Amino acid sequence: MRMIYFVRHGETDFNVEKRIQGHSDSTLTKTGIEQVETLQEALAHIEWRKIYSSPSKRAYETAKILAPGKAIFKDDRLKELYMGPFQGMRWSELKEKHPTLYEHYWFDPGKFKHESCETFDELKRRTEDFLQELVEDGPDGNILVVTHGVVIQMVLATIKDLPLENFWETPLVKSASVTKVKIVGQTVELVAVGEQMTVHRF
Repeated sequence: MRMIYFVRHGETDFNVEKRIQGHSDSTLTKTGIEQVETLQEALAHIEWRKIYSSPSKRAYETAKILAPGKAIFKDDRLKELYMGPFQGMRWSELKEKHPTLYEHYWFDPGKFKHESCETFDELKRRTEDFLQELVEDGPDGNILVVTHGVVIQMVLATIKDLPLENFWETPLVKSASVTKVKIVGQTVELVAVGEQMTVHRF
């Protein structure tokens, strides 16, 4: 059995400012670092067989806190949805200046298309490819995957076999939360979604 721990990166400046992140790099906030440090304590008892991270700074920094001194494999398939020229823009500005694009993103993602952006279908393909690799990755053990919110939602949508028009039926996962997936043979099972760990100190 393989247990996959999908972790969303800690809170960033862009999260606080409600800006579109995509492939841009926004720094972890003080709160974000504290979130990840708390999670690291909660997961410290787990022996990681392999650790993957999105190459984006906010995810990689999260991975380094969670697994200090461990080898971390960067994988482009774990990057957030690429939002092209809209990266760094506030969501409110996108809604005001590009209302159709905004509506498609949030309410009909199968129709979200812009010449400079990645589509949800493209994100789906790379997410499925990564999941299939995990299924075929034989040895048992615990695997840590540090990535982004929409990627984790795509993992959930893929496991639940949801069409793109129902993508947003998947829950929004919070910063530094854990979504657990169990793989036994060729079977993929969702164990937990968006868990936020706490540490009890006595």
